[in-house]
Amino acid sequence: LESALIVDNPYTSCVTFSLPVSLIMEDGTIYDYPKIMFARGLAVQLPLESVQKIKSIELTEKIPTIITSENAAPFAVMVKTGEACVYTSGYPCLAVKKFLSKLAETGAQCIHEGDADLDGFRIANDIGGCIPLKRVVASDIILRASENDGRDLTEAQRERASAFLDAPQWKNFPYTEDVRKLLELGRWIEQESFSGL
Repeated sequence: LESALIVDNPYTSCVTFSLPVSLIMEDGTIYDYPKIMFARGLAVQLPLESVQKIKSIELTEKIPTIITSENAAPFAVMVKTGEACVYTSGYPCLAVKKFLSKLAETGAQCIHEGDADLDGFRIANDIGGCIPLKRVVASDIILRASENDGRDLTEAQRERASAFLDAPQWKNFPYTEDVRKLLELGRWIEQESFSGL
């Protein structure tokens, strides 16, 4: 429904981020509080209703890349350490997608961090549809993973990944080789464990 821009309530879908940005709204109002929050190691949360009223985003500092995080715990660490980051909360909702698309208009690019599993690669694909992706960390992780890293794939996870690879609508999926490697390895790796690999 969200892909058809049908939203039950524009206040139940939101984007959470920590970025040195000012928001220029449709009526010309400029909100610079996100950059102040970023400087203090805090995040901002905007509902879809507010995101839809953003005319443009102004980067107030030169940032080489923005990091998107699929999971909450790594996102919290990124905020605390001063990384320019956006939380996708798993699969990105419409508020996240619209916000990332506005960021892309500034020329920003993205590094995506998420689980090295089928859903993680599908989320990366969704993110890449909104903002140019420089790197998907899970792709690097799965390439160098060993049979001791991560967790065993369940039979259901194996079947789902195999069915995904066989489905004709996904034949041009950019992370096909990563999903194949996942199946060969027989394991998936949580984003939270990437620092040890």
